[in-house]
Amino acid sequence: MPMENATFDFPLKAYVDGAWVDGGVGYGFVILDRSSIIAERSESVPKGPWADSRQVGGELLAMMAVLAWCEERSVPEITVFYDYEGIRSWAVGEWKANKEITRTYVGEMRRCSVKVHWVKVKSHSGDRYNDRVDRLAKDGAAGIAYYWVEETHREADRG
Repeated sequence: MPMENATFDFPLKAYVDGAWVDGGVGYGFVILDRSSIIAERSESVPKGPWADSRQVGGELLAMMAVLAWCEERSVPEITVFYDYEGIRSWAVGEWKANKEITRTYVGEMRRCSVKVHWVKVKSHSGDRYNDRVDRLAKDGAAGIAYYWVEETHREADRG
């Protein structure tokens, strides 16, 4: 069954991260249904205001990429695991969005119909998926773009 027509166990889970390495900025995300990875991405951030904000720009772009992924598949809600507090604090209005990138991020969060549940994780603490998304973000910062989406969602895995 193609992913566009798949049914998921809600809410799905996503891990997001941004990285700044040797002047390069990148982001990554991992999306899971139960404990199975169904999508992951590593992307470089082009020069400009997002990259000028170092890993913060990557963090915000990772979150917006997850929301776009959800909207493309009509996913109504997702639990997002993050290690940078700004991801949640700007989204829920606890932090003021003073820069162009944070105003853009807040606008996207308000526009998006996907309901987000937030879970803060400590970075570099041995969380398997947070470590994985950290590696993807660093790969993106090094210019290594990677995107994988499971083509089928196996009913046999549903138990």
